[in-house]
Amino acid sequence: MFSNNIFVKILILISFFLFLICLSAILYEFYKLKKINKDIQFISFIYDNTTKILNFDVNSKRIKKYKSIEALKIFDKSFSDKGYILFSGYSEHYNSSLTHLYSLSKKEIIHSWKAPIINIHDMAPDFTREYNLKKNYRMQHPLLLANGGLIFSSGEGPLVKIDVCGKLLWAINRHFHHSIESLGETIIAPIILKDSINKNFPFLDHGFAILNEKSGNILQEFSILKILEDNNFIGLLYGVGEFEYDRVHLNDAELIYKNDKYVKEGDVMLSSKHLSTVFLYRPSTKKIIWLKTGPWLNQHDVDYLGDGKFTIFGNDTFRYNKVDTYDVFYKNHNKVYLYDMTTDTVNEIYINHMKNISTPTQGLHQILENGDLFIEETDNFKIYRFGKKSKRWEFVNHLNNDYIGSIHWSRYLNSKVDLGWLDKAECND
Repeated sequence: MFSNNIFVKILILISFFLFLICLSAILYEFYKLKKINKDIQFISFIYDNTTKILNFDVNSKRIKKYKSIEALKIFDKSFSDKGYILFSGYSEHYNSSLTHLYSLSKKEIIHSWKAPIINIHDMAPDFTREYNLKKNYRMQHPLLLANGGLIFSSGEGPLVKIDVCGKLLWAINRHFHHSIESLGETIIAPIILKDSINKNFPFLDHGFAILNEKSGNILQEFSILKILEDNNFIGLLYGVGEFEYDRVHLNDAELIYKNDKYVKEGDVMLSSKHLSTVFLYRPSTKKIIWLKTGPWLNQHDVDYLGDGKFTIFGNDTFRYNKVDTYDVFYKNHNKVYLYDMTTDTVNEIYINHMKNISTPTQGLHQILENGDLFIEETDNFKIYRFGKKSKRWEFVNHLNNDYIGSIHWSRYLNSKVDLGWLDKAECND
């Protein structure tokens, strides 16, 4: 009996010391963050981090009530679209996201891919929680390869390559996010770097990685903070407002495909959401060729049209922070901007169509070959094609007649895309 009492007391004492250690660690993290965000409250800090520990479920954000009897609604009956939409969308049946190739002429899905999540976890063991759980997985910004394979990420985790049937080919055990683009066998994607710059304050080191598509090997990594510092944009980084932990928030990195008198093949277009800044970087010289802050605000997606012309999807929101940070529209809707290097001018395009587009925290665009505008209104789960004067069509991830599912950065593929791999694919469901 005596020995049992001693054992219980020792156990209580050990538990008490463990509690003190945990509490000290929590307080240390809180006060470290407090130096950056003075408005943060201890209760909100505990709540936010507890939900992460408990592997919060984002499914409540993945369906919306919306009356729709079909995925595609045609508005311009005189227009025939022979292209395709490659999109990742939430599936109620699978309880996760699937990637689909949707034929606009057939009005049906012609191929689908599943993320082999268990195998991804095995190959990338540092990312098995939160957005990397099956129930929260997004297959973000899937990139279609010539043989029917895909490259994608969870949105906050490993970059992954699968074959046409969903077999895992490689997964990189690093924190990738947002866009994925390619140039031949070269892949570029934003990445969170690991202590690439020594600072005496904590910050999220946003950068981009250049990879080999076949092997998945990372060839080069670049820190956005270092690029801006080395190019003497110190005022932009440190001189406007308080320096926040996620100061840069890179959300798009795209390679220039070919030379012209304004750009060189291999130049990189970059979009820093939290600096409301887009710029063109030349890795070969380590120089920023062009940089512009605004008039776009908290923008996503910068594209190069050629001849010194860039288009930018402006979310046109600002981040308001009292206790929790949230995005507020500056003028109620998004905009698409056209910047011309030859005249150093910025103009809005598709003004009337964009008045009805309002996705606060995500979104992308693409100017198509005939000048039409492809828009993903990500937060509202909708995709559009606009002509100069009229809306061509509207697309949703149709779950049933009452609900639509989330979408996670889609692509428009024109009718010239080679889908020869479809006839050769022999996949077991």
